[in-house]
Amino acid sequence: MRNFCIFFIATLLLTNLSCSENDGNSSQYPKNVNIEYEAVLSKNAEINITTIVDNESQLFTGIFDSIFSEVYVNQEVSQGTFLRLIYEGDDTFIVGGSNSQSWEDYTLELNIYVDGEVVSNETFIITLDNVSGTKFIDYTFN
Repeated sequence: MRNFCIFFIATLLLTNLSCSENDGNSSQYPKNVNIEYEAVLSKNAEINITTIVDNESQLFTGIFDSIFSEVYVNQEVSQGTFLRLIYEGDDTFIVGGSNSQSWEDYTLELNIYVDGEVVSNETFIITLDNVSGTKFIDYTFN
């Protein structure tokens, strides 16, 4: 009887261990999420914004009134899905809503949200020297 009890307890322990190991390795991907790309500017500016989900990109061009936002609802992602938000400045600049020959530095904050949570962000100072440059942030699902 004692050997049977030891065998029974050992079997229960091994079964428990093997099940708990499998539970920890279960993949959370693929899954559907809401992705938001946001660019916040301290003034109006003519810019190009590109959003990328893996290899699919979308370009937005124009004069943005302090904020740019694009939301992808119920987007399916997998482990390794790559997100990028790209800012490309234009040396045409707007001050006070009209074309002007005077320059004002401004700040640019780039944000990527997944299900309402910030997963990547950075703030840049845009000057006359770097306005035509490219700034970007990215995020990869792990």
